[in-house]
Amino acid sequence: MSVVYLVQSIGFIFTGQILSIVLKTGHPTSIMFALELSLLIPVMVLSAASPGVIC
Repeated sequence: MSVVYLVQSIGFIFTGQILSIVLKTGHPTSIMFALELSLLIPVMVLSAASPGVIC
């Protein structure tokens, strides 16, 4: 998912066009970006840094 968000962000940098998801929700930023960065990414980093743990 981060790759998708990265591509959308780079598209904004070059075109200046605000993402449709931001316009539709009315929030100043995409709530999904914020949730992924604050919840999903730290958990993924911690799980990747834990050697020998089998789920």
